[in-house]
Amino acid sequence: SSPAHSGQKASGRAHAMPAAAAAQQLPSKEVLSSRSADEREVFLEIRSWVKARQHGQGELAREAQALDAEHRKSLFDFLCSLPERKPIFHSQAREILSLLAGQPAWRSGGVLDDAVLSAALTAPRKGSASSRTGSMPSGARAP
Repeated sequence: SSPAHSGQKASGRAHAMPAAAAAQQLPSKEVLSSRSADEREVFLEIRSWVKARQHGQGELAREAQALDAEHRKSLFDFLCSLPERKPIFHSQAREILSLLAGQPAWRSGGVLDDAVLSAALTAPRKGSASSRTGSMPSGARAP
């Protein structure tokens, strides 16, 4: 399907959906585990999907039950590794991780390692954008 079809009515096939509706789909297991996928786009799709469902009574739990364990594991693997690869998304990834990991339905089947989750939820490592203080001695002036 080409971009020209993106404004047309969906014909029942997922890839023929309008762009706004497509943003409401969770990326597939294959996309989540692909190293060639645009991580920024994938993360924004995940975040949009979660945000659209987080206020519905039990909606995220129902969605978790509809996904197989491998899909949930792929999602957690992607979210846990994202802060290391894309530090700019660290706080947003932490927010989504905390939200999903806090629900038993998402964690069922042993899809999330507590040590990996803990590491992903900690503050960014040195050298990241959040450790800018002390980069120049106090009182130092640019020439």
